Amino acid sequence: MAQFNWHIGSYQKGRATSQSDYIWRRNNFHGPNDLVASGSGNLPSWCNNDPAVFFGAADCYERQNGSACRHLVVTLPRELSIQEWIRLVEALISRDIGKKAFQYAIHNPCKDELGHPHAHILYSDRVPDELDRPVELFFRRHNPASPTLGGCKKDSGGQSPKQLRISVIKRKALWAELQNQALEGAGHAARVDYR
Repeated sequence: MAQFNWHIGSYQKGRATSQSDYIWRRNNFHGPNDLVASGSGNLPSWCNNDPAVFFGAADCYERQNGSACRHLVVTLPRELSIQEWIRLVEALISRDIGKKAFQYAIHNPCKDELGHPHAHILYSDRVPDELDRPVELFFRRHNPASPTLGGCKKDSGGQSPKQLRISVIKRKALWAELQNQALEGAGHAARVDYR
């Protein structure tokens, strides 16, 4: 039976690297062998396609008390295959995260014969633009008057509590819609509801 779960968190400067290692089960995180699939994208050229470099730089260069990354955790429908999970997670990233740098992992710890499939998506709030900034500049505060002197703009600031609530509801509704499309496309009758 398909279940709905969508949770978002934020990590301050100094915690992004450990979270990146945790979801990809690297370095000190060699716990259960539940990593099913992983991927990353939209990384700046200075990362050499390695999300560990990006999130390490966020820990180093992000401003004090600033959010180094967001962490989205979603439950995946047990009815779908691994390939369908990957397509579903990548569809969510495409529609929800967009052009921002991200890293994802799909875990399926076996708590019972069906497991508990879920995805972790770690991403930056910084929206890239046409400028190719060096690492030291990428995480600086955005400078609208002179963009070449500032970092990439964050899309997370300046929202009222009401706007934030509406945004969360829209994002949850999107996740439910994508899951239901995937379930229907795979011929399953199960559906989820974000409410």
